[in-house]
Amino acid sequence: MIKYVMPFILALSGVVAAERYEYVSYVAQEIPDSDSTGVRDTIFIDQHIQIEDINIFVGIGQPNTPWGEHVMIDIISPQSTPVRLNDYGGLRINWYNCWYDTDREEDGPGELEDYAGSDAYGHWEMFCFDAFENYTLFWYSWRIEVIGSPIVGLTEGKGPLPTEFEFSGVHPNPFNSTVSLEYGLPEPSEVIFTVYDVQGRKVRTLEGGSMSAGYHNVIWDGVNSEGAQVASGVYFVRMAAAGREFTRSAVMLK
Repeated sequence: MIKYVMPFILALSGVVAAERYEYVSYVAQEIPDSDSTGVRDTIFIDQHIQIEDINIFVGIGQPNTPWGEHVMIDIISPQSTPVRLNDYGGLRINWYNCWYDTDREEDGPGELEDYAGSDAYGHWEMFCFDAFENYTLFWYSWRIEVIGSPIVGLTEGKGPLPTEFEFSGVHPNPFNSTVSLEYGLPEPSEVIFTVYDVQGRKVRTLEGGSMSAGYHNVIWDGVNSEGAQVASGVYFVRMAAAGREFTRSAVMLK
């Protein structure tokens, strides 16, 4: 799983300059047929931005596969506010390269305008569920475009700098594609994450590198050190920083 963030400056009518940010996740995973667990993916927005407008891009299906219209797609904000982008509507167009809030309206309940005025910082989750058999769809990618103003006076993360080392969370948990490991550092430190299976065998090492004081996150894409997708089950993630160690569990569900 690969995540990208691309900041831009967008001029509005030549009067003021609003900042535009794009966050992209390349999912590259099939949505299982008639499986209520669906597929979930997370994009972490690492900046405090007061949302003026937000657009969602969905890359599902492929050209000339109109049954993609039957996939259910929800977007959930960091404040746990859901918006149903697509429900089981009638056939319209295929799903390949589709924008919401520009070319296509949300089916609801909820609409993207509900997010206006809120802080974009945190984990945005997308859930896709295909209720039908024999209509296998492939989820290529998705993208969040946020237009808004940076919120000043906040450090990266949850406000003030942490007063101690912490491995604060695993999100989402359970997960079935990627999982975000959240942590806090009271001082600059080298950080290493190591994933183990329930038998204590090392699965993957994630080099956090030298990080500044503050709140951070690192993404585990659910693959082992050889690049193969891990099986469903419980995994243990150990964080090591400045001679301290913390362990959290993460559950992979496919």
